[in-house]
Amino acid sequence: MNPKIKVILTFLTLFALGFASGYLFKGAFYPSSEKAASEYQETNRSFRDMQRQGRPEPDFDRARANLSRWMRLNDDQQEAFFEALSQFRSDVRGISAESRESEQERILTEYHEFRYTVEKFLNEEQLHRLDSRLHPDSVRTNRQEAFRRSRGQ
Repeated sequence: MNPKIKVILTFLTLFALGFASGYLFKGAFYPSSEKAASEYQETNRSFRDMQRQGRPEPDFDRARANLSRWMRLNDDQQEAFFEALSQFRSDVRGISAESRESEQERILTEYHEFRYTVEKFLNEEQLHRLDSRLHPDSVRTNRQEAFRRSRGQ
């Protein structure tokens, strides 16, 4: 048999074996997406239940203890420190929310200026298509729908 044919047959045989073993062993080493999704939902459900009951998440206590140890806080300092930290985090979240709102307003203003420029030479159907694809609210909605589709919901 010709050496070229031997090489090609060997390659095809190895490729077929690799494909077959991949097909047979898929999911053997990683949990299936359905199983992983159900475990994720169960974990989230238990955290939500704990929060409703007023209990912090289990890792919160451990993180607080680790931070106290790392900062070398004594008992008198801990309560004041974590109260101040909580206020700081709340303030940062507020700043972030304000920033997002301001950013959203600026984006809308820019889009309306752009639309005013192009409406001089586009017809109504084209403007409608433009709005459905590029309007900031449409972009957000389209992203959310794409995300849901990618997660299989």
